[in-house]
Amino acid sequence: MSAPRRRSRAIPAATLNGEVARQRELETHRRAERRAPLLAALASRRGHSSVDDRRARYPLRRARTTGPGTSAAIRELRRPSEMREINGTATAVVPASLEAVLELLGAVERYPEWHPDVVRSVEVLESDSDDRPLTVQTKLHVSTGPFSHDFNLTMDVDVDARGTVKLSKVKSKDSDQQFDVVWRLRKDDGTRIELDLAASLDVSRFLPLGSVGDSLAEGFVAAAVDALA
Repeated sequence: MSAPRRRSRAIPAATLNGEVARQRELETHRRAERRAPLLAALASRRGHSSVDDRRARYPLRRARTTGPGTSAAIRELRRPSEMREINGTATAVVPASLEAVLELLGAVERYPEWHPDVVRSVEVLESDSDDRPLTVQTKLHVSTGPFSHDFNLTMDVDVDARGTVKLSKVKSKDSDQQFDVVWRLRKDDGTRIELDLAASLDVSRFLPLGSVGDSLAEGFVAAAVDALA
C-alpha cells in the first residue's frame, strides 16, 4: 500500500510578502557593506574623506554676532532691497519721417497701445495749452529673466520739436529713485532713433540685474519700430 499523501499547508500572503521584504532589506545591507571599501578607496583617490572626517577637520563656525560693527553688518544683510543702477541703450533706423516719429514718441499717453507688455497704463496729470502731456502717472512692468518688478512712477514729459523726447521721474521727499528715458531722433536715410535709459531703483539686492537696462531699451525701440511700420 502506498503511503497517504500529506497536504501542504498554504502560507498566508502577508507572511510571504513580509519575508520577501526582509530578504530584500538584508540584501541591500549586504551590498552596502560590500561596496563600502570600494567607495572609501575612490573617495581617497579623489582626495575626499568621509563626512565625519571632514566635520572633524573643518568644524562649522557660527557667525560672530557681537563685536564692533557687527550690528551694522547684520542690518545690512537683513535689508531686503537697495538702490540699484539700471542703464541701457538701443538704436534703430526707420523709413518714417522725423516728424512722424516725434509725434508717436511725444504722445506718451498712447504708449500702452504699442508697448503694452511694459507700459501697462498712463494717466495724464497735467497738459499744456495744446493738450500735450506735461506730467503723467505711469505703471511699468519690467520682466527680464529672473528680474520682474512693477513700478508706479510720476514722470515729467519734455518734447523738443528738433527731435528729443525726455521722460523723467518726478523727485519726491519719500524716495530717491530715478528713472530717465531720453529719445533722440535725427535724419539718416529716414530717421535714426536712439534711446538712452538710466535708472536708480529700489529693488531686491539679491536679484541679478544683468542686462535688464539694455533689454528694456531694446524692447521700447523694437515696439516703436513696429508701430511705425
